[in-house]
Amino acid sequence: MEAPTLRERWSPVYPCRSLSISSRTIILATPAHCHIDQDVLLFFELTGVLRARVSHFLNSGFAARLQLLPPELEALNRKIAWLKKRASPGLRDQRAAKRVVPRNRRSVVILGNGDTYPCSIIDQSVSGVAVHSLLSPAIGTPLAIGCMLGRVVRLLDAGFAVRFFEECIFEDLEMRLRPPIGSMVDNLSS
Repeated sequence: MEAPTLRERWSPVYPCRSLSISSRTIILATPAHCHIDQDVLLFFELTGVLRARVSHFLNSGFAARLQLLPPELEALNRKIAWLKKRASPGLRDQRAAKRVVPRNRRSVVILGNGDTYPCSIIDQSVSGVAVHSLLSPAIGTPLAIGCMLGRVVRLLDAGFAVRFFEECIFEDLEMRLRPPIGSMVDNLSS
């Protein structure tokens, strides 16, 4: 039997990306809605589960104070030191396209049968998008995010990633990922 995913153990689960971490603080990019002094559990493959308390908000996420026991703090400090050693100034990102966090994260997933589901964009590039969604389509499923057609290439704990069939001009990307006029998500914002 496989271990349960975070989605199965904790509700709700939101995608996040660590922008910076020290032994006391972590800064996250995330669409999660929380409040100051809220306790949160964070999961990263490298560190495992970290307990933290939200300290302040940022444009695309929040900062939180880590709440670690001495052995956990020692382990985290070793991992941070390892990451610093491993980081090479000449090492470049191997991804095909630069990823950005959009100003407007709301969009819609449109399946081949016309069913629509709201989603929140985690990050986007000219070649694909990662979204937070309660929908969990199979890898290989063709679908649209907003007006961009693509195929599911990876499942995430709190969503999935899509590679577009055709790259989009960067300047047009955010507009093409918006929900089509008249969609469920568009109607919610009216």
